[in-house]
Amino acid sequence: MNLTSQLLDLMLEASNLSRWQFIQEYSIPPLVAVPRLPGALLPVFGLLYVLIFCLAVVGNGAVLVLLCRKKALQSPSTFFICSLALSDLLIAIVCVPASLLQHFFKNWLAGDFLCKLVPFLQVTAIATSILTMTCIAVERFQGILYPLHVRNSYVLHSSIRMLAAVWLIALAIAAPMWFVQKVEVKYDFLFDVYHTCCLEVWSNHHQRLGYTACLSVLVFLVPMLTMAVLYGKIMRELWGKHRVHEAMFQTLPGSEINKITRRKRRAVRMMATVVLLFAACWSPFHLVSLLLDYGKTHTQRHTHNV
Repeated sequence: MNLTSQLLDLMLEASNLSRWQFIQEYSIPPLVAVPRLPGALLPVFGLLYVLIFCLAVVGNGAVLVLLCRKKALQSPSTFFICSLALSDLLIAIVCVPASLLQHFFKNWLAGDFLCKLVPFLQVTAIATSILTMTCIAVERFQGILYPLHVRNSYVLHSSIRMLAAVWLIALAIAAPMWFVQKVEVKYDFLFDVYHTCCLEVWSNHHQRLGYTACLSVLVFLVPMLTMAVLYGKIMRELWGKHRVHEAMFQTLPGSEINKITRRKRRAVRMMATVVLLFAACWSPFHLVSLLLDYGKTHTQRHTHNV
């Protein structure tokens, strides 16, 4: 049943109950859902947010300072690591404080500009990190399978171009968030309270469904499959039976062969771990987002039904 202000007045008159007695009698939840942490958890989450903020700013800032040197910038890997550090630093400086405020205050206090900027930068940083990880897989694939086909200067310029494309693509992916994020004041007539909310306002639900699907494909499925395929080929090359330098490998001393074997095992474990952790960390988020937006669960974000 849809509860309206007029219907509430009729029900209060018929039940001869006050507003608060009526709410308690029928255990009616607020009409405007505002996610809140339990009071006992607020200090714990506050401490964790402060700790994450400090570690992220100091750690990623130190990485950028150390790597942004003339000699360090001659390596393609340095550009990729700097891109990862910069995207993480964006999240720490902009998104972490805003998320912390949301847990401690019922209303959005940061204004319309930050309401747009925070989700926009969050999607940009996440997309940049994931696409940069994909570029690292491409760079390793080229360096291991085709080490003689590319010059160092070519790889360096190619890495810069790839990173420029990564940031442009990430900005394009995040662009819709700038237009749909809005500050709205919602009135809960049941509890007689106003809520200032920062939320997504789409012109129709199909646009949101399309955007959620695009996010899942562009920043999860495509990068994961690309990394899985490239790292799979690298692992097969490292452990393949028909190595190009098999004869030279067999002439090395036993100690050198053991060192090379250990390095290969570490490299294989690292590559497999990257793909598995990526899938384990991001698949629940995208799965839940798809289920929520496509109506596969009973959870509703903004409900006015009782």
